[in-house]
Amino acid sequence: MKFGCAYASPFPPFLVDSLHFVRMFVRVLAAPVNIAGWAGTRQVTVPSHLGAGAIAPRGGQPKVAEHGARAAPFFATMSVASSGAPVAARLVSALEVGLVGQVEADRQLPRLAFSTLAFPSQSLAEAAAFGRRSGYEGIELRLVDGELIDPAMSGEERRRVKRDVGGLPVVAVDSSVRLTEEGPVPQIKAFLELANDWEAPAVRVFGGKLPEGVAERRRALEEAAKVLEEVAPLAERLGVAVGLETHDSFSASSVVAELLDLVPSRWVGAVWDSHHPHRMGETPAEVYANIGARLVLAQVKDARKSDSEPSGWQLVLMGEGEVPVRDMLAVLAGGGYSGVVSVEWEKRWHPEIEEPWVALPQHIEVLKPWVESAWAAPQRS
Repeated sequence: MKFGCAYASPFPPFLVDSLHFVRMFVRVLAAPVNIAGWAGTRQVTVPSHLGAGAIAPRGGQPKVAEHGARAAPFFATMSVASSGAPVAARLVSALEVGLVGQVEADRQLPRLAFSTLAFPSQSLAEAAAFGRRSGYEGIELRLVDGELIDPAMSGEERRRVKRDVGGLPVVAVDSSVRLTEEGPVPQIKAFLELANDWEAPAVRVFGGKLPEGVAERRRALEEAAKVLEEVAPLAERLGVAVGLETHDSFSASSVVAELLDLVPSRWVGAVWDSHHPHRMGETPAEVYANIGARLVLAQVKDARKSDSEPSGWQLVLMGEGEVPVRDMLAVLAGGGYSGVVSVEWEKRWHPEIEEPWVALPQHIEVLKPWVESAWAAPQRS
């Protein structure tokens, strides 16, 4: 990664720029480290789930908002000082996927990634190579060689996946786990281990279905919270966050926030799918107020209402529908988000939509100027 600034480090530039060297240094020596020393006096933007206890804020005053204040941004600008190798390793992983902002830049643009859900008929290697050629900087793993991910895959299969992504950072590993269904804890733990193997910073989960009765609904939320609380220690140990998507009975961000309020762990957050909260009548500003402080990943797609579709919605190319993706980006930029924006083209579930060879280049062509414009605007205080 090129920091794009003058170096004030005792290490030669080629060593400072080499993430491979950083990882080897941390893991081999396993000694207390100071990443700020590697980067000189530079400032970076760090996701708050890395923990205020492990990261020293600039000036000694914490800038990471508590999760109870949901309107606060999930990312905070800090000087980085680690007291041990595990935290440093997590920071290295964050650097690789774009969760740490570029030093000495007023506004770090988010990385644009894509989901392999767009490639139901192609190999992972083909999907990753095409995404890279199209200009994407990260890959969200939902399908491997056209199939849903099996967390019980062998060690050799895991190593092959890592080879097949061709160095493209894995920004998230997407599971089909639903918190309100039977046996989610072992499944989530298995996905956390898998994500750790692939150096991914997050695992996506669904909430599932909630009953309609008030008392029954509350019990279901409490049981879902227990699931997240049970997996949170492993998530923290591995440095992999669990992200609950706005989907199913949790399509409204207000419901996601209701559950997250029951789970204080920094390692449990939200995945904002642009489409579903819009279907539920929420504006981007309302979504951000509800879950912005705990945002793990932003997924974008566009759609328009259609009476001919069972769901009532037709997925369309970016900018051709009515989902306010551009407004969503403006809200994220205004809140200081510097994470990943991932394109979710659902070709696996909707075979009638355009091929990935058409859709992914079109999406990045539209999104890049939208992102640049949003992040160039003044940030709200």
